[in-house]
Amino acid sequence: MEGFDTYDDLLDVVASSGKETRTLGYAPGGRPIVAVRMGGNKQPAVLITAGAHATEHAGVCAAVELIESLETDHEVWIIPTRDPVGVDGFDAALSLSFDHTEAVGTADEAKAVLATEGDVIHETHDLTVGLIGDYAYAVSPLEDGGGVSILQRFKEYTETNPAVLDQLAGRRVFTTAGDDAIDAADPFERTYTLIVDPSGLPLHLNRFFTNEWAPPETRAVRRLMVEIEPGLTFDNHETSGHEDRFHVSLRPQRTAAGDDREKQVGVAISSAVEDRGSELATDEDVLATPTSTVAEADDDERPEDGFYSRAGPGAYWVDPNLTDPPRLGEGLNATDYAAEQYGLAFTLETGMYGSLARRVNDAITSVQAGVAEFETLY
Repeated sequence: MEGFDTYDDLLDVVASSGKETRTLGYAPGGRPIVAVRMGGNKQPAVLITAGAHATEHAGVCAAVELIESLETDHEVWIIPTRDPVGVDGFDAALSLSFDHTEAVGTADEAKAVLATEGDVIHETHDLTVGLIGDYAYAVSPLEDGGGVSILQRFKEYTETNPAVLDQLAGRRVFTTAGDDAIDAADPFERTYTLIVDPSGLPLHLNRFFTNEWAPPETRAVRRLMVEIEPGLTFDNHETSGHEDRFHVSLRPQRTAAGDDREKQVGVAISSAVEDRGSELATDEDVLATPTSTVAEADDDERPEDGFYSRAGPGAYWVDPNLTDPPRLGEGLNATDYAAEQYGLAFTLETGMYGSLARRVNDAITSVQAGVAEFETLY
């Protein structure tokens, strides 16, 4: 199994399916954010999204494959990727600022482009940030990580280097992926997109669902949710936290009966993944690492400094409302928002360091099992 070299390659496969497609909006460079309509007409609808973080490419591949392999009478909408620029990689992100294509393959080459073609606004031994035109670019040496680790440093800059974020307010920042051990997501093959909101808060594309200011990618997904009111939502992700082990995260529902249904479907998902031979994440994987962006919870089963609690083997509750405002003002993500507004919602977390084929198959198995269990309820 191979990933998509470019976003155009992905669109070609989507078009060849013959399914109804809709353009929900446009990412920078005019790249369309597309949704595919499939399944039947039975309600409530099912929504599948992927690729909010383009470095998590297996979920994108799984979403595309599900266009052909998922069978259900329910109305289904699939958004194969929420970050078209990220799929095309760092060179494509740079091209947004030029009338030509820059080809970079190392951190040093990327930093040289920022120094000669743009304005370097911050430089340390482990991070270079430059502005070229309307966009910003952040480059970190491979051993110091990229994407998520750069986001964490930016969050620290709200206290330590606010002047850097002041210059980035309202802009998106394309970062190097930062890990050469991930199949189909080499450091320059994909790019991780950060957004610094107008107030200077650094976030990523899987936020903003309840924020007044939001990038077009988030607004496009939110508009579709408002229209179809999904009773079941999947958001395909990958995690670097537990090698190639899988878990699914559940969201609190609006009623006790809803919580029971959420748990029923969530446990069916993790059981199906385990049955096909994949290893599930352990409590040590998920519960042992504190989550610094949420506050203490009253639930005795939940760690004082985390927001995960166990629902079953490989299945964990995530409550975004343990702080006021939720997630410390970052805005809900797609799964949070779907659960609060519409119905059952799950984040699928395949282990990032397995083979692409294994990660894709885990995501496909998850959705198929979740939909099958959903059909017993509706």
